[in-house]
Amino acid sequence: MLHAQGKAQSNIDHPRAGDLVAIADTDRWFAYYWWNDAERAPLFARTVDIHNKPGYDPVELFFDPERRCIPLDETLVKGSHGRLPQDDSNAAVLIAPEPLPDDPASGRFDAIHVPELLFNLLRL
Repeated sequence: MLHAQGKAQSNIDHPRAGDLVAIADTDRWFAYYWWNDAERAPLFARTVDIHNKPGYDPVELFFDPERRCIPLDETLVKGSHGRLPQDDSNAAVLIAPEPLPDDPASGRFDAIHVPELLFNLLRL
């Protein structure tokens, strides 16, 4: 759980970050399912419905071909959305036509600079 100082250290201390920021363990996520019986789940639970769901639902990345909908099985998700990787084996890859401004020697690029990089690449 991050408060003001922790948010500043994590570079997420902006007005829309909230008073507290909860971070799931590396192999967990905060499932919002409040129902005990899948048959009684709200209609939006088995669809991609960003306006009614209380946050990001990573189960939307999966599909149940038999029922032709999103499964209600939170165990399918094996990680935490938005969590910084613990090591480079889980880091994202960015391929760009020009050198990146951070640290070319290590090959690391801070994700907060991606919009600026895209802006510059598109010459907007």
